[in-house]
Amino acid sequence: MKKYLSVLTILGLSLAMVAFTGCGTDGVDDSANTPSKVEDNTANKDTATKDTPTTKEEYGKYISERYDYYFKNGTLGEEYNRYNIYNDEFTYNGTYDEFVTGFNDFYAKDRANLEAFKKDIEANYRKGDPEVDKYHNEVITSIDKAIAASDEYSTSFTEKTKDYGTLAKDEVVKGLRDLGRVPHEARMEFNKLVNDAKDRMGIK
Repeated sequence: MKKYLSVLTILGLSLAMVAFTGCGTDGVDDSANTPSKVEDNTANKDTATKDTPTTKEEYGKYISERYDYYFKNGTLGEEYNRYNIYNDEFTYNGTYDEFVTGFNDFYAKDRANLEAFKKDIEANYRKGDPEVDKYHNEVITSIDKAIAASDEYSTSFTEKTKDYGTLAKDEVVKGLRDLGRVPHEARMEFNKLVNDAKDRMGIK
């Protein structure tokens, strides 16, 4: 009888082991699928974020922050004041050649920053909100206008200023103001558009 019970016990344990092993195998399969399920959820979350249009608040804050980064940092701010020919009391120090070289370098940097600013906001903008889309398109159009005006000004600058070195400083400044009027106005239009971003987007 004891021998019979021992055999039954052994058989019972064997069946239990088989059953346990079977459950364990199912568990491995489930574990193997877990990472892909998590990845799928993450992917879906990322897709949802990318598909969500940029809100007014996001756009207003982002465009203001990036504008400050590209156009109001310390170095550019100082250079802007140094070469702001549209300041009524502006005059340049040093020789004409020194001034013209610095002036051209500054405006080349400014143009490069317009390009960088445009690329930055385009890369981080998600279309979908009609009002924000309209404003964003206005900003891009304004940047393109400022860049085109700057290019036209730069192309003719050397030829039109070839005799400026013989002029008095106030005459040079007056001449440059006349030559740069169109790109200056385009740049001021762009500045105003960005500076009005928060008001236009209804952000306090």
